[in-house]
Amino acid sequence: LPIRHFSYIKNIEPGLPIFLFNYNGRKLHGIYDATSHGRLNINPHAWTNNGSTRTQFPAQVLVRIRKQCKSLPEDQYKKVLEKNYMDELCFRFELDHKQTAKLLSLFESSSATSPYNAPIRRPLQRYAPRNEDKSKLTSDDGAFAEFFNKASAVGAEFTLPTTRTWDSLFEETHGSD
Repeated sequence: LPIRHFSYIKNIEPGLPIFLFNYNGRKLHGIYDATSHGRLNINPHAWTNNGSTRTQFPAQVLVRIRKQCKSLPEDQYKKVLEKNYMDELCFRFELDHKQTAKLLSLFESSSATSPYNAPIRRPLQRYAPRNEDKSKLTSDDGAFAEFFNKASAVGAEFTLPTTRTWDSLFEETHGSD
């Protein structure tokens, strides 16, 4: 997130439930767990096109997928976050315990979960990926390839499925709208 969000990102501890908000589709994605404390510039080049510029989103935390559920459209989560809305479109991201529990319940009760919840996962390497692994990342996976390289360099402790892309964290499951 942008630097202005660091005031609460710094309070994130490993194990805390995390939800990802997609600004473009206004959907909430989950369920993730923090695997690090919230810090600045864990990956100073995250979310950049080619890794040569510094990120505009320095407030960061490492995460792992707890359970990938069907994303929630705004009409489903808005009531839970009602007191966080500052106007029609903007809301504060910091959640209290009650809001977190309600969002977890909404995700858990959603009609579809991702097939990626399978337990077959490999740890993210603590060293640069092998050349044959890099070759599996197509040009369409550039953001993921960059993330993969940078995350492995900082010794990330989360896991990723064997054949996933970064964008797939936001994929809808069958039966989604």
